[in-house]
Order: sequence, then structure tokens, then C-alpha cells
Amino acid sequence: MKALWIVLGTGVSFALGSIPFGFLITKRMGIDLRSQGSGNIGATNVARTLGIRWALLVFLLDFLKGFAIPWSGKFFLPLGLEPFWQDSFCALAGLAAMLGHCFSPWLGGKGGKGVATGTGVLAACLPQTLWVGIPVWIALFFATRVVSIASLGAAAAILGASCFFYPGRVWLWGFSFLGTALVLWQHRPNLGRLLAGQEHRF
Repeated sequence: MKALWIVLGTGVSFALGSIPFGFLITKRMGIDLRSQGSGNIGATNVARTLGIRWALLVFLLDFLKGFAIPWSGKFFLPLGLEPFWQDSFCALAGLAAMLGHCFSPWLGGKGGKGVATGTGVLAACLPQTLWVGIPVWIALFFATRVVSIASLGAAAAILGASCFFYPGRVWLWGFSFLGTALVLWQHRPNLGRLLAGQEHRF
């Protein structure tokens, strides 16, 4: 029965994660975000296109996509108190939300970078890692003014922090590793621009 709840929660989390809020919000304003700036549907490209206010809204909505289902599983589903079931639900539902965001079926299998949605998962399941990830992101951003560098550096720091703060929690480690790998994969175009010295700076 617990395994069934995990399967159902993972499916719902993927469906929620697949909603492309950045694309939908800008589309209502007559803008196809995929043809603007970097072509990404996330908050960073929204900031370049519409400004910081709309970017914050998109970040919050993408954050909630990653937060909602993993968090609800901890409190409302009959998973018990065993770390194995709680951690497996968080890891699988959280990764599903990120995959839905990055490879949305509504956008032909394309999507965002997964940073905001992944941050939501971390807030629900591995909140202590954010005490490391957020300062690293802020420091790298203000040092370089490049969002991709800040995001990749924070993802790497969070991977290490998950092993430190959650010893022996292999499901949470697995999420951190796969989530970091997914963020790195989605940043391939950014890495190419960084190597060419062409990445956008704020």
C-alpha cells in the first residue's frame, strides 16, 4: 500500500512539475518566452524579458511545483514514520517534479533548468542543505553576475551538504546526486557560452 502511494505521488508530482508557468504567464502577454533571451522558460529569462517582479512570481510557482507533493507526503499520506518510506517518497516525487519541469510534455519534451523546482524539493525534504546552497549561490552571483555559475556552484555545494547533514539517508543522497546531474545537464548551453566567453551577465 505504501508503495502504491509512492507511485501515485510520483505521477502527480511529474504532472504538476510539467506545468510551464513561465511560458504560460508570458504567453498571456503575447510573448513566446522560447524566442526571447536565452530561450529558457525559467525565472532568469523572465527577468530579462519582463523584469524582476514577474521573475519572482515564476520562481515562486516553479518552487511550489517541487515543494508541494514531497512536503504533503510527509504529513498527509499513510507512509508511517520510517525514514525509508518518507525518504523514498521525497526522492522519487521530487525528482519527478524536476523531470516534469525540465522535459514538459506540454512543450514537446522541453522545459527549464530545474533550479527553482529543485530548490522547492530541497525545502521540503533536505532543508538544512539550503543553509549552504543559498549563501554559495549569493556569493557566486555577486562575484560573477552570472546566474548559471551561481546555480551550478550551489548545486555542487548542496550535493556535499546532503551527505553531511543527512548521514546514511541514501534516498536523499540519491536525489541530491541525480538532481545535481540533471541541473548540470540542463545547463549544457550555458557551459558552452561560458567557455566561449558569451554568457549573459546581470
